[in-house]
Amino acid sequence: MQLLKLHISILASLFFFMSASAQADDVQEIKWMDYEDARASNSSKPIFVFAEMAFCSACKKMKEDVFVLDDIAATLNNDFIPVRMHTLGIFPNKLSDLRDENGDELTLEGSPGFVIIKDEQYSVFYGFQSADTLRKVFQMVLND
Repeated sequence: MQLLKLHISILASLFFFMSASAQADDVQEIKWMDYEDARASNSSKPIFVFAEMAFCSACKKMKEDVFVLDDIAATLNNDFIPVRMHTLGIFPNKLSDLRDENGDELTLEGSPGFVIIKDEQYSVFYGFQSADTLRKVFQMVLND
């Protein structure tokens, strides 16, 4: 009888592990692209750029708390071209094909930095963005 209980316990543990593992596989991941590839795609979708710097705690929090949410990942994958740029912080992230208000190449001076490009127009914003804020931004961009 004890042996049967042990086998049942082991089987239950294995089932739990396998179902937890299957659920983890169902989590949607963002399919990040390079900026150059996104621009070359000539897609009609808006481009969402996430520009991060090494050792940026707000960037890390975005990756761990916001970009892992299924609805955020799904929206980025389905309705945007998601781009991730990374720098060590010595050199800022640059989008050389876009121009700032002075006519210079667009340089992202903060981290995290975000750029949304739609129809050759762009918007830049900085700092940690909550999931609720990103959802509102997505809705504004997609309903514009």
